[in-house]
Amino acid sequence: MANQTRLLGFNFRRIEVERQDQSPEKVDIVSDIKFENVEKHRVDLVNEEALKIDFEFKLTYKDFAKLSMQGAIILMVDDKAFKDALKEWKKNKKLPKDLNQGLINLILQKCSLRALQLEEEMGIPLHIQMPKVKIQDPEQSGN
Repeated sequence: MANQTRLLGFNFRRIEVERQDQSPEKVDIVSDIKFENVEKHRVDLVNEEALKIDFEFKLTYKDFAKLSMQGAIILMVDDKAFKDALKEWKKNKKLPKDLNQGLINLILQKCSLRALQLEEEMGIPLHIQMPKVKIQDPEQSGN
């Protein structure tokens, strides 16, 4: 995201998790992020307009589970970025590349943390491999 960008809010509107009884031996996980809407949002506190970006984050575990999160991001950007984003969304239902990349990274960060917690609670395989420690025998390492 551009240097003049400030995150004012990141909120979840809906979180859904569904799991089947049987766990398959191998789980294929497909992730998807979609921007559902971009619009002007009045921020009364600073008496300015910001961008409100509605999104959906999905994890699909083929024939086993589904995890979906919908939410909104409130973003203050400079005037040019504000106009460019609204224009690009209205014309193509897309966001400018620099803004798009930063928002996807933000959504991945926030949603992945919440998804890991939900996966653990629901007994669903983690969509991100967690780090593992492997302790070597001192005799094998040559020390």
